[in-house]
Amino acid sequence: MKQLRVPFATLLTQLSDPDNQVRRQAIIHIMRRPSEREQAFASLLMLLDDPDEKVCKAAIKALEKFWNAQALPELARLMTQHRLARIRLLALKTLVAVGHRHALPYVLAALHDPRTSVRGAAIDIVGERKYKPSVPMLIALLDDQSVRWKTIQALVRLEDKRAVDPLIVLLSNADAHTRQVAAKALGELGDRCAVDALITLLRDINLFVRYTAIEALRMLGDPQAVEPLIAALSSTESYVRDRAANALGSLDDRRAVDSLIAALDDSAQDVRWEAAKALGALGDPRAVDPLIAALTDASPSVRWRVAEALRKLKDSRATEGLLVALADADSGVRGKVSEALGMSGDPQAVEPLIVLLNSTDLHIRALAAQVLGMLGDKRAVAPLIVALADEEWFVHSSATQALRQMKDEQTTGLLIAELNSNPSRNVRSGVAWVLGLQDDKQAVNPLIAALADGDAWVRQQAIEALERLGDLRALEPISALLTDIHVKVRQQAVQALGTLGGPRVVDPLIAALSDEDQNVCGQAAQALGTLGDPRAVDPLIAALVDADGRVRLHTVEALRKLGDERAVRPLRALVRGTASGSWAREQLTQALQQLSKA
Repeated sequence: MKQLRVPFATLLTQLSDPDNQVRRQAIIHIMRRPSEREQAFASLLMLLDDPDEKVCKAAIKALEKFWNAQALPELARLMTQHRLARIRLLALKTLVAVGHRHALPYVLAALHDPRTSVRGAAIDIVGERKYKPSVPMLIALLDDQSVRWKTIQALVRLEDKRAVDPLIVLLSNADAHTRQVAAKALGELGDRCAVDALITLLRDINLFVRYTAIEALRMLGDPQAVEPLIAALSSTESYVRDRAANALGSLDDRRAVDSLIAALDDSAQDVRWEAAKALGALGDPRAVDPLIAALTDASPSVRWRVAEALRKLKDSRATEGLLVALADADSGVRGKVSEALGMSGDPQAVEPLIVLLNSTDLHIRALAAQVLGMLGDKRAVAPLIVALADEEWFVHSSATQALRQMKDEQTTGLLIAELNSNPSRNVRSGVAWVLGLQDDKQAVNPLIAALADGDAWVRQQAIEALERLGDLRALEPISALLTDIHVKVRQQAVQALGTLGGPRVVDPLIAALSDEDQNVCGQAAQALGTLGDPRAVDPLIAALVDADGRVRLHTVEALRKLGDERAVRPLRALVRGTASGSWAREQLTQALQQLSKA
């Protein structure tokens, strides 16, 4: 039996019921009636003084839904006067939710609350909302150890320079955590008035305080900190040396170069890593030879960072050392070394790299090919073509990608010559692939000739290249390959004809619907559907009886795209013979619905 709706007037009366439970339930039911609850606003304000904590909480939460600024004074009174801290805290949060920025002047009172939880919440609120009038009160709260960390965070969010001097005072506090948090805040505030005090903190007895002081000086970026940070590179603590090297790299001051070079020999791996990074950032040529020597560091991560630093320096003196480092045992180091060589643009690297194409190590051969591609020197074209014959696919692929980057008439001519005459199928197929990416029309006729190559893989790559070039001269030669003995070649030919398009490809694609391979048939159906030529409708209808389910589905989709009503009756017959609830029947039904609308 349906429960009768309680009249709203009855609910209002229940708000003053002597039973606590009745009052609380009345609030809940009233809030479920958004179109009427505005009538209860005044009564809910009165319930803020209810002696029952649960009723009071329910009233506070209900007022949040009203978004009515008239509730602010009462919520503020409750926030400052209620005996329970949890009620004061809830009133504070509701006050802000209801009043947003209009509530912030009231929030200041909560900064003096006797309970830490309420003070802390108020600090978070004024900080998050960047309420500038709170700054003097927050500065005063820096003496309150229970909320000091929150207060410092709030002052940082407020980005007010008035906080700098009080925070500098805290750098002398007896509590190490306070000194650390204050140092971090001074770095984030970005006022260089704090530099002297932070430099003094570099001698602090606490490791983490010293570390934070270094980070703060890095953030401030004042050149006055360079010499003290250089001195910190001699600390007995590796963590301090590590952070000092990091900071010196950010300060961009050449005075640090010699000390950072010395740090490349530090006993701690992390320090050497940061020193190499800093030297790369500073870009001083004095660092080149020491960095070359560091390419033999025992740590792969350090060698990686050294190679990265040399990449940034782009100094030809590093070429010889980098070529040797291509044989590094670590693949990550080898990759970074190859980047450094490629970015150097040093023509002296070309001949040694060409020699490395014959290395017994396949990784070195591949990297040599990649770097030659980045350098783009035409001396490498012929050797890279030879590298296409490499039996290792990684090397072959690297050589093709390298040749792809060398787009010019001379390179295209050399590639065409190899396509016509090279005895290696790997070379001919790789050349065909590259020519398809060169966007040079002089490659069209040689690629058409390659369609008659004795190797199926070469024919397949030639088809794909001609498809990319998009030249219609290739239509008939590609169509002829629809009878190729190799199914992959036929599949590639169908795909290419669908891409090239035009009325001349329709008849060849219709013929491909009868191919013995289901993939060829399916691709042909897809292509005919995309082309939208009505000549394909009857052949596609005939293909609906294909034994392969995938071919039938591709054919249905093609007929749906063509939108010809001749397909309706055959499709209905096919629906009747297809299992109810099957995906195939669903596809057929959708196709019929679309054709009926057309």
